[in-house]
Parts: sequence; structure tokens; C-alpha cells
Amino acid sequence: MTTQAVLLEKWADEPIDHTTREDWMNWSNWIRQSHRWLSMAFTLAVIANFVAMTQGTPPLWVTYSPLAPLALLLFTGLYLFALPYLRRKP
Repeated sequence: MTTQAVLLEKWADEPIDHTTREDWMNWSNWIRQSHRWLSMAFTLAVIANFVAMTQGTPPLWVTYSPLAPLALLLFTGLYLFALPYLRRKP
């Protein structure tokens, strides 16, 4: 615990709520589950894009629809990739 946290805890009426390992795990599980659902949304958007292409030139919103889940997959994937390194103890 840092010196600043100790001083703040002494001056506060209530003790400071420190993040527990269970809170960290719940957050991690939520991101992992979101990553799975985003991957399904991305897959469906790509399939819909290919189906629309067989019908002729698709509208732009169909063409660009896979980009939103893909961008979110990037951030959740980078977090999940870095997670083992963030959990290591020095």
C-alpha cells in the first residue's frame, strides 16, 4: 500500500475500498465473454457481406458493417493478450 493511500485511509471516515482479486476476475471474465460475442457478431457481419455481394453491389453500410465489431475485437483482444503479463507479480 502506498504512503498516500495510508494517509487517505487515516483521514477518511471509512476505509478505502481496495480492489480485490475477485473484482479483477469478474472484470476479466466480462471482457472475455464480450470478446466471444463480438467475434460472433463479426462473423455474422462478414457472412452477410458475402451474401450481399452475390446479389450485386451492396450498400455501403453492409460493406462497412464488420468494421465496428472488428475495432472492438482489437481492444478486447489486446487486453486479453496482455492479461497474463499484467497478472505477474514482480
